[in-house]
Amino acid sequence: MIILLILTYVQSHGFLVHPGPLNDALLSHGVRNYNSINNNIDSLREPSTVFCRNAERGPTTKIQLVNGQEFSVTQAFSIGAYHIGECTVEIFDQKNHSNIIEIAGDDTQCARTPVAQFNHITITTATNLCPNNIPTNLITNDMCLNEWTFIVKNADKITCTDCVLRWTWVGRHISPPDFYENCADVQITSSIKVVSKHNA
Repeated sequence: MIILLILTYVQSHGFLVHPGPLNDALLSHGVRNYNSINNNIDSLREPSTVFCRNAERGPTTKIQLVNGQEFSVTQAFSIGAYHIGECTVEIFDQKNHSNIIEIAGDDTQCARTPVAQFNHITITTATNLCPNNIPTNLITNDMCLNEWTFIVKNADKITCTDCVLRWTWVGRHISPPDFYENCADVQITSSIKVVSKHNA
């Protein structure tokens, strides 16, 4: 039993699938390098040390970010580990990576019960655990889709329209923690306005 626990705890993976809610992600995957999911999935979900994983630009997703309002991103987490740790979403200018804006909300525990902790003790498959929420073209059968919703901050400071949305997650279920990141290319609408959180 001890060996089993060690094996399941180290099999941690996580990546951004799409900027937007889970149902949208099932139709369109907006993260850079997503097409590697069926032949080099670890280039998406392993810990990262290079900005945006040096991945080439991908499809552009149109999004709207409004201060005080909720925004969701869709993630995938492995089912073989007990995930915990905070996530962050940042916006970078596509040309020079200026205007680094953190828009993560108060709820920083993106990997938490019941989002991504599943039954990490019992060996199972994604087709059994989350048959309707599996990343498209996944062949490892070991990851489930999850939705993380947060309150947008600092959207009024974003000056780019052709931007990079950078998602990061610090996996604190192991020591030292692992750092994960993925990037999506986004077009931010020009109709962004400042909205009081109390009115959201």
